Amino acid sequence: MELINIRAHFIILFGEVLRDYLNEERALQKFTQWGKETEEMFCNLKVPLDEALKDTKDYRTFLWKILKEVIKGNNLSIDTVFEVGEIIDPLLDHAAYSFSLSYVHFYQLTLERAQSAFLELSIPVVPLAKGMAIFSLPRIGNIDTERANYPMEEALKSANRLQFQRLIVDL
Repeated sequence: MELINIRAHFIILFGEVLRDYLNEERALQKFTQWGKETEEMFCNLKVPLDEALKDTKDYRTFLWKILKEVIKGNNLSIDTVFEVGEIIDPLLDHAAYSFSLSYVHFYQLTLERAQSAFLELSIPVVPLAKGMAIFSLPRIGNIDTERANYPMEEALKSANRLQFQRLIVDL
């Protein structure tokens, strides 16, 4: 149901932008803002980016179907048709572009947060005896610079905070 509301909001916004279309820059800004407001909802609903972008084709097809009827019914010139196309298509393209950028940005932030949480959880400092502990660095996946430095720093901080004189590092 939420997805339907998001799509309905986009159609309403698109209609408002077309109705009040005076300045291309202002119209594009509205879609940029829409992309920023909408991407998190799509990510939280676990809608993949490719699935969300399929809607663009449907919007375009629907708009041009309606416009075709209006153009025929009002006997509009080919010049008018191209002028309308020069407004509608770039707006739809910009909306898809803005949404994609925001979606990817939010997705990257989510991955970074998950990676950070994983790193924090994967730093076990286990006391062995008074003043001595063992730190085991799990080898899951590739060990890049961040995965090597961060756990070592955190293990040393833990050892210092817990006042261990010896820390055994198990790789």
